[in-house]
Amino acid sequence: MNILDLVKELEFKNVVKKPIKYKYMYVDNNFSKLKKYTFTICTKLTTLTVEINGKNETTQTVSIGDFVIRGPNKDIYSTTADRFFTSYDLTGDAKVKQVKKSVATITKKDFKNLGLPTPYIYKGPFGADINVYPGDGIIRDYAPNTDTIKNEYFRIDPKVLKITYKYT
Repeated sequence: MNILDLVKELEFKNVVKKPIKYKYMYVDNNFSKLKKYTFTICTKLTTLTVEINGKNETTQTVSIGDFVIRGPNKDIYSTTADRFFTSYDLTGDAKVKQVKKSVATITKKDFKNLGLPTPYIYKGPFGADINVYPGDGIIRDYAPNTDTIKNEYFRIDPKVLKITYKYT
């Protein structure tokens, strides 16, 4: 089952990111040195393996100029500069913009009823495979300042979802 078929089976609820500030931290591409709520800019082509609670979420290529961000846990992820500036206001520290998103939690029951393997693996918007486990959230993006759903879906750890998002 591809991700576009899967999301048709899930119930999404509207959320916005909480207004959290992220500070810039220079780590010379040693991303494991990033502290909670910090970000850096990649200075050489590299590979980033994202692990959440000891489980591999994804491995992705990080290009020069991409932003690498550490959230509230050990969650380290990358994004292009364009996507970063869509989601964060960079006037000094990076502050999360209040952009519309929606989220669905994929349960053990969903995995069973839909016949999904554990982990369920899909191709993320940045081209890398993303591993999804029961209890994870699937974030759905909208085009900026519209109600138009973008066909871009991201996995989020349930603990990180609770810390960084609020339901509207």
